[in-house]
Amino acid sequence: MNRRRVAVVAAIVCVGFVVTLFVVWGSAGPKPVPTRPACLIGSERPCSENVAEGKAYRYQVPHCGLIWIVDFDGSHWDVDKGTMNDDENQRFGINSDQGTMTLEGKDLAVYRSFGGGDAALHRHSGPLKPFLCA
Repeated sequence: MNRRRVAVVAAIVCVGFVVTLFVVWGSAGPKPVPTRPACLIGSERPCSENVAEGKAYRYQVPHCGLIWIVDFDGSHWDVDKGTMNDDENQRFGINSDQGTMTLEGKDLAVYRSFGGGDAALHRHSGPLKPFLCA
């Protein structure tokens, strides 16, 4: 009977922990990552919401990485490839990744990978010229 109580208490604690994580994770504020399918396929207009400066937001790098189309803070962004080493370029420059994106200034954002490493991005100006990504 004691083992059963311990198992029940452990299960309740685990469920509570998971629920707490989801509540905290879901309360991150605006959705800086586009949610409409057309936006994920390279929409000419950004779909993300504006974000608060200095706050880190969860960010899912698209399939083709940061060198493709980055939609954040209601704008498209261009990665500064000089801020990534070869490993970072392989992990999130040209591939999908998860991390946070922080608006550091009007025209500067920083992506930080959960796997380590970061990259600076600058607000895109002019017409967007997406390229085919396979």
